[in-house]
Amino acid sequence: KNVRFTKENQISSIFFSIKIAGNKTESKRFGIIVSKRIDKRAVIRNKIKRQIRRCIEENEKYLLVGKDLLIITRPGIKDIETREICESVKKLFKKIK
Repeated sequence: KNVRFTKENQISSIFFSIKIAGNKTESKRFGIIVSKRIDKRAVIRNKIKRQIRRCIEENEKYLLVGKDLLIITRPGIKDIETREICESVKKLFKKIK
């Protein structure tokens, strides 16, 4: 089933932007995009995805069910620690409510 993300339902930080859509289910679904502009090496891109997934798991409690989120990373994310990514994810999840 296709999900439409619109510009109106978007929230951003310096490390990434999150697009939000309702999914009419009792679950929360996430997609993470780390483009080749961030880093050409797949190893680094996958590491960033793992960091973000870990942060999502830690902060999932701040989100309501029935949401689809698409997380699109920005170039600055490559040089920061997981802890900082988690702080940013937590702030954005609290805003989404």
